[in-house]
Amino acid sequence: MGYTKNINVLVGSDYNICETINAIDNYDRNLSCKVEGNYDLMQVGIYNLSIISFDSSGNESKRDIKLNVVERMPNIPESKPPVRPKILFDDVIAKYKKDNTAIGIDVSKWQGVVDFDKVKNAGAEFVIMRMGVNSAIEKDIEEDSYFQINYKNAKKAGLKVGVYVYTTATTRKKAKEHAKWAIKTLKGEKLDFPIAFDWENWKYVKYYNISIKDLHDVYDTFASSLKKAGYDTMLYGSKYYLEKIWDVNNKTIWLAHYIDKTTYQGNYLLWQMCDTGRIEGINGDVDINILYK
Repeated sequence: MGYTKNINVLVGSDYNICETINAIDNYDRNLSCKVEGNYDLMQVGIYNLSIISFDSSGNESKRDIKLNVVERMPNIPESKPPVRPKILFDDVIAKYKKDNTAIGIDVSKWQGVVDFDKVKNAGAEFVIMRMGVNSAIEKDIEEDSYFQINYKNAKKAGLKVGVYVYTTATTRKKAKEHAKWAIKTLKGEKLDFPIAFDWENWKYVKYYNISIKDLHDVYDTFASSLKKAGYDTMLYGSKYYLEKIWDVNNKTIWLAHYIDKTTYQGNYLLWQMCDTGRIEGINGDVDINILYK
């Protein structure tokens, strides 16, 4: 569950404090909310409150907040995200290349035109590319505009290849549609990695009316549909969500954790260790991945 710790609200507004909640439950799709503490939206002041989200079984999750009812909104200077260092591919090879590892990248249309011959000559052994993107639940899945050229040129360069599908599916029906789309798009092509299931729309879960079980059903439907066509599946996720949300048992995992040494304790096939990588053949940043053979 996520909350805003400090909330600024104009006096006289009809602000709904429970709207600050972005929560998902194991089974309940519609959680209830209550506020502990007294406050008055018609009176300027600082109110220390607690927001409690609870399911139909009475299980609760609680977070303290500070509600600031103000006459005018404070002028908060726009904060700039911290500048993260660029990670050179040569340095990753020097540090992480072992007998039991391979180093590669993943790409999408955001990398633009990639010179995969240069990527291969720089030491990359594989590339995983975005094949499909479903950016909103009300939209249809679409092919990444660079997928076909990326696939063709990566194979031509002699790189091992894999694909991922970025999805916002929230139902088994939609998951099956996306799996069928992937099968149709691949046209029987063989891959060197399981097809990655990439679900990241966590900030919208309160609008989706879904449970954690629903998400697992979506993944299982996607995976079983692909299995019938001869494709294995892996789950992509950040360390936090792999630990807090997903049941990773009996799943092949592609871990995203941008750090020098991951503290993730589960098993994983791939580790996406940065998204600010630099490699010959790509203008700008790229994700760098380590494969554990």
